[in-house]
Amino acid sequence: MFTRVSIPRLLLAASLTLTMSVGMAMADGKNRKKEDHDEVYEAQRKGDILPLATILARLRTVTGPEIVDVEFETKDGRPVYEIKFVDTNGRRKEIYVDARSAQIVEMGDD
Repeated sequence: MFTRVSIPRLLLAASLTLTMSVGMAMADGKNRKKEDHDEVYEAQRKGDILPLATILARLRTVTGPEIVDVEFETKDGRPVYEIKFVDTNGRRKEIYVDARSAQIVEMGDD
């Protein structure tokens, strides 16, 4: 036998489920960002990687002043900063920079 469920109750249940799912995903994202921040801070404190300000200063001639986004990642087993910027022609570019040496690992269009 089927149980009849009214449309408003069904919509309420669906919206509550969606709200809870989004909330849990957002909380997980916040925890991950905090962990990433802690990892970067600790690596800088130990001297394992260069501070982002140092890297950006060294790369100013490549990136120019318009930085769009920066993320810390691991690429091929090494810590890198992914830096997205707008070049002098107005095109979005991205570079991967070794966080230990400030050497450009990869460069391309975003």
